[in-house]
Amino acid sequence: MTENINMPTTAELREYIELLTLAKDKYTELMELQEEPVSIEFLSISNVCDILKCNIKTALKLFNDPEFPCENYGKEKKILAKEFIRYFSVRRDKNKSLYWLNAA
Repeated sequence: MTENINMPTTAELREYIELLTLAKDKYTELMELQEEPVSIEFLSISNVCDILKCNIKTALKLFNDPEFPCENYGKEKKILAKEFIRYFSVRRDKNKSLYWLNAA
């Protein structure tokens, strides 16, 4: 018995090669990420004061803002450095925030 096997076209073979190359690249990226050491850095209120060049009262106000992604660790409030960067990467208008409007 002879079965009729459809051979892929050149275009299909190129598409398969592209997909395999993409999969290999993604696999390589994942392996590199697994090899990187994980570092977790927290910022305290005084660190935020230094970074933003603001006084302690303003930093405390920021840490008490419900939208600010900080956490209480013991008696101190801290924020992950990555979350701090993410928070300030989005533009906010304090004239539209009820928290900052009621602060005056």
